Amino acid sequence: MIAWLWNILFLFITIGVLVTVHEFGHFWVARRLGVRVLTFSIGFGSALWSRRAADGVEYRIAAIPLGGYVKMLDEREADVPTEQLPQAFNRQSVWTRIAVALAGPVANFLFAIIAFAAMYMVGIRDLKPVLGDVAADSAAAAAGLRAGMEVVAVDDEAVQTWEELTFALVARVGSERPVELQARDNGAIGRYRLPAGALDLSGYEADIAGHVGLRGRSLPWPAIINSLDENGAAKRAGIQVGDVISLWDGEPVSGFPALTEKITAAAGKTVTLRLLRADAPLDIAVTIADDNGRGRLGVGSVRPATPDDWLVLRQLGLWDALVGGWHKMVDTSALVLDGLSKLVTGKLSLKSLSGPVTIAEGAGATAAAGPDRFFWFLGLISVNLGLINLMPIPMLDGGHLLYFGVEAVRGRPLSERVQEWGLRIGVALVGALMLIALFNDFARP
Repeated sequence: MIAWLWNILFLFITIGVLVTVHEFGHFWVARRLGVRVLTFSIGFGSALWSRRAADGVEYRIAAIPLGGYVKMLDEREADVPTEQLPQAFNRQSVWTRIAVALAGPVANFLFAIIAFAAMYMVGIRDLKPVLGDVAADSAAAAAGLRAGMEVVAVDDEAVQTWEELTFALVARVGSERPVELQARDNGAIGRYRLPAGALDLSGYEADIAGHVGLRGRSLPWPAIINSLDENGAAKRAGIQVGDVISLWDGEPVSGFPALTEKITAAAGKTVTLRLLRADAPLDIAVTIADDNGRGRLGVGSVRPATPDDWLVLRQLGLWDALVGGWHKMVDTSALVLDGLSKLVTGKLSLKSLSGPVTIAEGAGATAAAGPDRFFWFLGLISVNLGLINLMPIPMLDGGHLLYFGVEAVRGRPLSERVQEWGLRIGVALVGALMLIALFNDFARP
C-alpha cells in the first residue's frame, strides 16, 4: 500500500510538472503574439482551486490530473466583443496559430534538455556493461558470450554503461541484419554476432537485453526479511523481521529476487515456507494474498549496495551538462521515433505500449533510486509527451498543425465539417490507444 501511494505521488508530480511545462509553452507564445488567454488549467473537470489574475486570465487546478489546457478567446466557441476581435485565436494568421500549436511540444523538448542536464550535474551512476550469467539456449549464449565479459560496442557503436547497451539493442529491434557485439574478455576484445531476428519481439519485453539472454552482474541477495506489511499475509502467518526464508514448498530459495518471483506467481495459494530464525529451522504455512492476479506476501528485504567499481559515474559542469542534455534529448527523441515507426509497421507489438500504471511505477522507482534517475525519467517522459503531441492526429497539437499546414497551402481552412469528422476520428484513435495501454498495464505480470 505504501509503495502504491509513493508511486501515485510521483506520478502526480511527474504529470503536474510536464503538463505545466507543455501548457505554459502554448500560454507564453500565445500571449507574446497577441492572443487573449482566458484560462490556464492543470487538469480537467471541475476546479479544485482557481484564481483570476488582474489581466483576466483564470489560473486553475482541476480534479482530473491527466492533462491540462489553455483556453483562448475564439469566435468558434463563444461570442467575442468587437473590441477584442483582434485578440481572438481564430482571427490570427495561420503562422501565428502554427507557432502557438508548436510551442507546447517545443517546451517539452526544452524541459527535457534541462532535466537531462540536471541529471548530469547531480551525477548519474550506471552499471558497467559487464555480463553476469548468460542464459543457456539464448541468442547471446549461441554467439559465444559468457559471464564476466564487458560489452564495449554494438555494431561499432561504443557503449560504456548498461543503459547505453540497452538503448543500442532497442534501436535494433526488428533489424533484419545480424547485430554484432564487441566484448572485452581478459583484456582482449572479440566480436560476437547475434543472428538476424534475435531482437524480434512478438510481445511486451521490459528487458531487451534479457530477451537475447544478457544479464548484468548481481550480488548475492539472501531472502532475509527486513520489513513486514502490518496487514500482510506474512505478518498474519507469524513471520518476523530477521527471519531467513530458505525453502518454498521444499524447494531451495536462492535469494530474495527468486522469492519475489515465486510470490508473484502464487496468488491465492497456500505454501509451506522453511524459515531460519536464530539459526533454528521453522516451517510455516502461509496463504499468498491475491492482488489483482499477482501474489503478495507483504515482506521486504534490503538490497545489497552495489560496489563502486561496478559503476560508471558521469558528472558534468553546467555548460557540459547542457550540451550533454541536448545530445541526450536528441538521442532519446530518435529512439522514441524509431519505436513509433516500428509500432506502425508492426515490427514492435502494441503490447509494448504503456499507460499510467507503468508510468506511476517508473516514477516511483526512479524517485526512490535518487534525483539523478528521477531527472532522467522526467526527461524521458517529457520527450515522449512532446513527440506524441506532434503526431498528426486531430485533437493533438500535431492534428492542429496538420490543419494549419493544409490551410497555408490552400489559402483557406478546411471546412468545419471536415474538421469535426477529423476530431471524432482523433478522439476514437487516442481513446483506443489509451485503452490498449491500460490493458497492457494490467495484463503484465
